[in-house]
Amino acid sequence: MELIQSGVGLAGLLGLAWLLSEDRRALRWRPLLVALLLQIVLAALFTSLPPLKSALASLTGAVNSIAAATRAGTSFVFGYIGGGPLPFDEKSPGSSFNLAFQALPLILVMSALSSLLFHWRILPPWYAGSPGRFGERSARAARSASPRRRISSSAWSRRRSSPAPTSPG
Repeated sequence: MELIQSGVGLAGLLGLAWLLSEDRRALRWRPLLVALLLQIVLAALFTSLPPLKSALASLTGAVNSIAAATRAGTSFVFGYIGGGPLPFDEKSPGSSFNLAFQALPLILVMSALSSLLFHWRILPPWYAGSPGRFGERSARAARSASPRRRISSSAWSRRRSSPAPTSPG
């Protein structure tokens, strides 16, 4: 049942992306199918091979420990609003969850951690190695998806070479 639910969810997200796209005829099916196949193969490998499964479990444990530390900090600062024990009976399970004081602090902590790892030059080798791991075509596709590349080169050079507006006076 979970496999069917996953397939329907994946097809639904792809269909929604196709419906919301600007140019539906420009869709290239081959890279899309290759990416889907790669995703399915990686999911199968990470859930079936014991070394990869244990590596994923240890990574999950590290993220869960960061989440627990963040929850402890927010409950210390904000009390039950931040995930601490409730001073009243909860009527329906999960109704005490507060996005602003429980989920967003975890996002901030993970963002700060990734910025710190990037500053300490631990993450840049992963980014630098991406074209070698995923191929030059994916690196070109990532470069072409940047906003700077969407503007024609002549329009971009005109934009950069135009003088900055001056304030009157």
